[in-house]
Amino acid sequence: MVSATGGVGRSTLAAALANGLQRQGHPALALDLDPQNALLHHLCPEFDLPGLGATSLLNQTWQALPKRGFAGCRLVTFGKTNAVQQQSLNRWLGQDLEFLGKRLAGLGLNGEDTVVIDVPAGNTVYLTQAMSVADTVLVVVQPDAVSFRGLARMDEVLAPYLEDASSPQRFYVINQVDGGHAFSQDMAGVFTLHLGDAVLGTVRRDLAFSEAQAYGRDPLDPAINSVGCQDVNALCRALSARMQSASAGH
Repeated sequence: MVSATGGVGRSTLAAALANGLQRQGHPALALDLDPQNALLHHLCPEFDLPGLGATSLLNQTWQALPKRGFAGCRLVTFGKTNAVQQQSLNRWLGQDLEFLGKRLAGLGLNGEDTVVIDVPAGNTVYLTQAMSVADTVLVVVQPDAVSFRGLARMDEVLAPYLEDASSPQRFYVINQVDGGHAFSQDMAGVFTLHLGDAVLGTVRRDLAFSEAQAYGRDPLDPAINSVGCQDVNALCRALSARMQSASAGH
């Protein structure tokens, strides 16, 4: 999960996607590569878990890091780190391009697992690491002029990773579409017209997600079944179908 800028709801959507895939019978692991450590608050809000940042700097394995969150999906947090630790980790990740692949290999994942990686906005060492293992890239945008102007910049950033036949698939998700706001809907239409079949889905703006986070609840609880929940579930089905189609093609 990538974005040109912050504030587009990428982390919220990454957590919801892992949650939704798990609910639909696709074992999922949410991996937080963002030092903001946001996935913890979306999937395991009652816990303060050790994360991959400090664990990696101690040269320890990630085997003990995955914890069960909402719907039983697993989570590996980034964890609490200070500026010095983040600088050290940045240097390490910039030098060892196989860092993430080696750590994931030690988690005992199999072909049934889907790893959803939340990557910080922009062109960072975390993006380089994520792209080294990615099968699919979801670019999260909002239906506004800032996100639209950022499309070209995101294309430039991703271009080196998408230049041959074995490269990851790239799709776009239009997030936080406001059904009560004409401009938001118009901009969603502009994105859809511009990107065509590359749009995997749209997710409507839904205050139930903010409320669920505030109270530490599962936003995809079937008892809630809000519009955002419905859209995320549809997005999960679309993603699963595209990934199955890609696997069949190989």
